[in-house]
Amino acid sequence: MIAPVMKTPDELNGTEVSTTVGRAVVVTVDEDGSGWTGSTDDGAVATFTEGGTKNGATFNPGFTPLTPGTTHATVSGPDDQSASFTLVVE
Repeated sequence: MIAPVMKTPDELNGTEVSTTVGRAVVVTVDEDGSGWTGSTDDGAVATFTEGGTKNGATFNPGFTPLTPGTTHATVSGPDDQSASFTLVVE
């Protein structure tokens, strides 16, 4: 199993993040991960995955890389925290 790329919203904002197909980008947040929303400009390159509690486990929100390419990504939290960045999937 490939370890994910883990970044806080502040670390993501205004940057370019590189990953590979199969290596998720996880947004590390202080809360339980619920209430965060996100999107990418090109859903063929990567998609947003909601966080929250599922089956007793807590998950952070993040992005799932699907195919090589570049897309703009955004993520916003319930406390008005947000990040906008470029996601490069190799």
